[in-house]
Amino acid sequence: MMESVLNAITVTLYCDEIVNVRLEDDILGGEPEYWDYIGILAVPESKREALLKKLLNARCLNPDNEVWEGCESRCRWHDDNNTEVHYTDLDDTKKYKIACSWVDLLIQNGKRNWDLIYFYILGLNRSKLDLERFGPANQQNRDVTIYNRFFRTAVQKSTKSFFHRFDLIIVENVYHDVGSEQDHEYFPWHVVWKLGWEDEKLNFNCNEIAFISSDHRKSDGDPVHSHFIQFIDLLLGSTFNILHYASGNPNKVDIALRAKELLGDRLIGRPNNKNSRYHYFGRQRIEFFPRENLSSYDADSIVYRMKRMDNFYTGRELRIGRRLQPVLLMSK
Repeated sequence: MMESVLNAITVTLYCDEIVNVRLEDDILGGEPEYWDYIGILAVPESKREALLKKLLNARCLNPDNEVWEGCESRCRWHDDNNTEVHYTDLDDTKKYKIACSWVDLLIQNGKRNWDLIYFYILGLNRSKLDLERFGPANQQNRDVTIYNRFFRTAVQKSTKSFFHRFDLIIVENVYHDVGSEQDHEYFPWHVVWKLGWEDEKLNFNCNEIAFISSDHRKSDGDPVHSHFIQFIDLLLGSTFNILHYASGNPNKVDIALRAKELLGDRLIGRPNNKNSRYHYFGRQRIEFFPRENLSSYDADSIVYRMKRMDNFYTGRELRIGRRLQPVLLMSK
């Protein structure tokens, strides 16, 4: 007879990605790097309604109204505010203002210790990987094959680090924004199967990843899930622009700078500060991989396996800081 589990938590994962983006070495004039970013928002079942309510209320930009629920009949801006929030579309004024409210919510969640927002972002420097180890370049979609391998790592690291005090972590569902991943031979089911089989602490109540539209007005089934996809998209896009300064659009820059006090200065700059007034330790984390180039090591060697496990790191230049304090670029 199996021993009953006394201490379990049920969570749902909301996921998004940025794949194969270029980062120029404009200081030393070296070769550019290519990065992938994986974002996972982990929502415990016990906190789902509270977080959703705050996200929805933050959509309402009516100065005379503080709640989203029921405002449709009395708010002339309701239809405009009922829009998809996407970092790449923040040149739209309504989307930008809602994004401002959501970033403010992120910061207040930490400062007020609401304990509602758990997320993990993994930046993957594919320039330091031997891509041939992920199969031939002419396969169906090698980008997704690479993503599949590290997405599994991101799911495992995020759930087990955030909820390590629980004996069992029940993953109710894994939702992912629609994209090329859904047509890949392995991606929709492989992560769920692999972790469910290998890791006795993780229990999946789903057989595969569910792909949904990030637009809650178009999403099949429960549109609630799309709001969470939009939120992790905003966190991921802000982190990306903080690190790469890839867009000088004023709205995108402003959102990134608003988020920088947590995402950049603390999660990247001081990730292990257990006493921070932002209360992020054990709840939110941004990591990068690998620290050193692994392509020169034999994939079957013990050295490679050890280095692969020990090559996660946190500190990186926040290039958006160059906007505030430009650096003198060295001549090539």
